Amino acid sequence: MASRSPEGAVATRSQISRWMDRLGVLAVLSLVLVGTGIALLVSDLPPVVVSWETASEVGTAGFNVYRTPAWSSATPGPAVRANVDLIPAEGDEMVGAAYSFVDDDASLRPWRRYRYQIEEVEWNGSATLYPEAVQVRAGLPRAWTKVEGSFLIVLGLALLWSRLRRDVSLGVDG
Repeated sequence: MASRSPEGAVATRSQISRWMDRLGVLAVLSLVLVGTGIALLVSDLPPVVVSWETASEVGTAGFNVYRTPAWSSATPGPAVRANVDLIPAEGDEMVGAAYSFVDDDASLRPWRRYRYQIEEVEWNGSATLYPEAVQVRAGLPRAWTKVEGSFLIVLGLALLWSRLRRDVSLGVDG
């Protein structure tokens, strides 16, 4: 691997500085937009993730996650089971386990609060709904973040393209 001298590094910074001065704030903004758009496209952020841990699991077959709306205008109704299938137990009598449930149901409304509770289901069929609950604010649906990321990339590239076209039409060269 070739090493660079400090003078070469200063020259590189100087070249970057000249390039930034020539392109201007609009170009920097467009690069930030493109970078943010790419980050949104490659990220896979679900609207809600509920995590919990157990200390031990004696006779536990698995878990259910229940959701109720928690915003002030919502009519309190029965809790809805958020998971389709029972979340299988992974621990045993001696050691518990860590769990995570991704709730990306289409009925979730972005920025609204939801209340989640965990139910433990035993092998004998009995179930215990734990009183501890967590309230979370739902994020944007995954599809929306992909659309938003694509839009930011297109916007950033359009701004950069317009800046470069203006430089070419004015005869600015490197």
